[in-house]
Amino acid sequence: MKLKKSLKNAHFGEFGVKGQEAKVEMVKNSYLYSNIIVGDKYAKVQTKNLHKYVSGFSKVPGEHALFEMAEGIAKSVTGKRVEPDGYGPDGFPSWLLALGLI
Repeated sequence: MKLKKSLKNAHFGEFGVKGQEAKVEMVKNSYLYSNIIVGDKYAKVQTKNLHKYVSGFSKVPGEHALFEMAEGIAKSVTGKRVEPDGYGPDGFPSWLLALGLI
């Protein structure tokens, strides 16, 4: 995954450049936040905003789409087809889990 823009962190200041490789990890016990890691530095961001910083993540689906996901096949935060309470092959949760809706 690649950065779309630089990141800021109170401890590290501004770091990372557009196009630089980055790793994303969901915060344990809360899918509402994720860590974007570049080298030995990281920034904690809301999972719903990952698409603004890192390629490969989708925008939060609209209310109607989220309702339909709860009734059948859902999408993960990276756009993969998953069960509503499931995870994609890349290990990222469904939007329903990431938003704390289930």
